Amino acid sequence: MELLGLTRTELSRYCEELGYPAFRGRQIADWLYKKGVRDPDVMTNLPATLREKLKVEASIGRSDVLKQSRSADETTKFLLRLADGETIESVLLPYPDRTSVCVSSQVGCAVGCLFCATAECGLVRNLAAGEIVDQVLTLQELGGRRITHVVFMGMGEPLANLSNVLKAIELLHDEVGISMRRLTISTVGITPAIRKLAEMDLQLTLAVSLHAPNDALRRKIIPMAARYPLSGLMQACREYA
Repeated sequence: MELLGLTRTELSRYCEELGYPAFRGRQIADWLYKKGVRDPDVMTNLPATLREKLKVEASIGRSDVLKQSRSADETTKFLLRLADGETIESVLLPYPDRTSVCVSSQVGCAVGCLFCATAECGLVRNLAAGEIVDQVLTLQELGGRRITHVVFMGMGEPLANLSNVLKAIELLHDEVGISMRRLTISTVGITPAIRKLAEMDLQLTLAVSLHAPNDALRRKIIPMAARYPLSGLMQACREYA
């Protein structure tokens, strides 16, 4: 059981299953998402017996930092190792008026864009919601600045992992406290998923990476674009807007 990725309600239910009051789940949520702790022993307002149970029966679900590279403008790229040993990249983008992070949604990617290094890996697997949220918490911890904006523009195609991305967005909004309007999903243009997202009527920003002004060139550099012609894609964007 990985705790990071569970909502406040799910954590409360889990505590009840362990024989503790529901409010203990709300306390755990605060430790996970507001304070970003990595060890149940730090959760000092929980009973010692519950902390022990969490250490034995659950894990918090945080990544390890393998490497970081910083540019002159303090933009910093992090290589993170997940619990199963797979690695992803996340980027901290500090600006004078805000602090953004660019997060990954998959290990690898199946889209196959010819100019993208991630495409060479192929798709390994989708990230769980907790693994997405972990990137934000980790970069906030290491960067020493509160994260105000999140862009799903790292490794992977977010709309190909829509359920986990939406769960991560729920957690970032409800638990971490980042405004929905400051969350951006970037996609290469999966038309049906854009329409599905539009139906949900969330206050998310949608970014579409066209990479080419016409279908012929676009199909050459983005193989998946053959399934989603520009005419339909642009109409879906109008519907979303």
